[in-house]
Amino acid sequence: MERVKQLLGSARYKMALDENVNVNVNLQGNMSPLKSNLNTIISLVSQEQVFREERLKSKNYRFLGRINIFTDNSINVLDSNAVLRPNNKDWDPLFDGSNMGSNQPTSPNNWVLQVLYPSTMIKYDKVQNNSAYLGIEIETTQPIDFSGKKTKLSLKTYHKHNLETGDYCYIYSNQSNSIYTKIHYVESLGDDGELEEKIITLDSNYIGNSNNLILKKVLNPSDDDINFNKTKKLKKVMSCDLSGGSQNSNYTMVISGNLSPNFSANTHNLRFNDYIDIRVDDNNFYLNGLHRVVKIIDRYRFIIDLKITNTPNTTISNLTIPFRRLDGTPSDYYIRKFKLLTVDDYEINKASSFGSSIYPKTLKNSLGVANDTWLFTFIKDINLTGFLNHRGGPISELYIATIKRAGQNTFGWSDVTSHWDYQSTYAEQNNKIESISNYNLGGVGTLEKQLPCISEYTGDFVEYNRSILKETRVVEVIHRFTLNSSPTLENGYYIKPFQKIDIRKYSEIIEVANSGESYAGIPGNNEVRPNGDIKWRDLLEPGFIENGNNGVNYPYINGAHYIYVNKGIFIKRQKYIETLPLFTPTKLVTPQIIC
Repeated sequence: MERVKQLLGSARYKMALDENVNVNVNLQGNMSPLKSNLNTIISLVSQEQVFREERLKSKNYRFLGRINIFTDNSINVLDSNAVLRPNNKDWDPLFDGSNMGSNQPTSPNNWVLQVLYPSTMIKYDKVQNNSAYLGIEIETTQPIDFSGKKTKLSLKTYHKHNLETGDYCYIYSNQSNSIYTKIHYVESLGDDGELEEKIITLDSNYIGNSNNLILKKVLNPSDDDINFNKTKKLKKVMSCDLSGGSQNSNYTMVISGNLSPNFSANTHNLRFNDYIDIRVDDNNFYLNGLHRVVKIIDRYRFIIDLKITNTPNTTISNLTIPFRRLDGTPSDYYIRKFKLLTVDDYEINKASSFGSSIYPKTLKNSLGVANDTWLFTFIKDINLTGFLNHRGGPISELYIATIKRAGQNTFGWSDVTSHWDYQSTYAEQNNKIESISNYNLGGVGTLEKQLPCISEYTGDFVEYNRSILKETRVVEVIHRFTLNSSPTLENGYYIKPFQKIDIRKYSEIIEVANSGESYAGIPGNNEVRPNGDIKWRDLLEPGFIENGNNGVNYPYINGAHYIYVNKGIFIKRQKYIETLPLFTPTKLVTPQIIC
């Protein structure tokens, strides 16, 4: 008997024709059964494992988020009518000078969003008065009296010292032979609980005022380091390049003797990446300080990371200056440059009601709180394949920059310039690091940095210690703009343009490969210790959180890591000259005594 399946017509309605819709279907199977030996090719695939591998391999990042702009808005000029203040359009990322009616701007001109990464280390550019690699400058020295104790030495630095109570620091000068040149113990921070980031009190006696002092942090100094024991003598120095040649004068060759057997006792006994302490006892004080050994030439000659002149092969002979190999590890100091990855590869719009500002509306915006919220999305993924950071390793952090443009829409804003943020020192037009945007009469200003993978900003000044493999910011950059018609301190605003975004985190565990052992997968930003050991920190996988708080876990969709940024742009006055009307003054009332 044949097996029959009845298929009903698709148009079985009232007026459909009465036709036979039965179709004969042969259901007899004629395929061979699956052979049992093919079962060996079937395997289980872990969806979680595939996701982890793809996520770890991906170098694509996409940024989106929202912007709120906050300012006190107290800058004003007197026009022919009344006091003129900046209006909302001056802080609007979309405003470009055109009418904001039906003709919307084609690109954001008042502000520009850019994504950058730390790409370069700069040693010789100045921070305050000295080259960055020399250390942190000290502003003042003063005595501190403690009850029942001798007068202690207190120091105030121009910017953050990054020290804690119980740390050690090295004080010296490269412009004179200071009485305070040595390693000191940090006894306390601040002055009555204030300025703890800039004031330190040392366990050393105050002897007198000393100028042009510099500070470096030192980890784990030995007693011999502190007391400057077991020193040797250097005989000669010569400016040279890293190889010891005359291509440039960025380094210094130190000579402790010569190859004659008569000077065999003067071998330096140093290794690559050792640090030495030179304490000058004559007029060659520019040799003072802690210096890293960057090359060993022979047992009497080595090269240190010190620049003493701009002329190669400058030789100073007949010296008898003491130096010592350090057991502790001093910190290195340098400026980081941030390189552009994007320019205008994003869209920005006013937020809808669900993303609006929580702050109240103001008619004239006189209190300065921006009334609107803007949403932005970078329309192109940022691909970091092939990019390395300033220390030659994988990129672990990106920076999103908010760049203010100069010009005359609607206010006459001056050039936007870059400065070091000393907190207590005001930036002026004549002490800029670089130009950010130049004034343009009648329109928005220029954008000086707009070439991806080429243009660089000065980013920050940092401290790095090779013992703990950790980098710490000392001072960041500010961007300043003022009134073009009256470019004074009082009429100046500033912003902190760079916001750090951690895209990977380093492990808190330091890995060590012993000298002579072979290891695979060591990152390029490892450190070779003087004994030949290699030290590094592993980058944690996305989604893995070490010790409950160290790691990142961004959404990973369509082959990209999605990073949401809730960014506040805080526009601050450089110098306040008036009291903001935030509160109504209260009147004094004489209380009445009722019996």
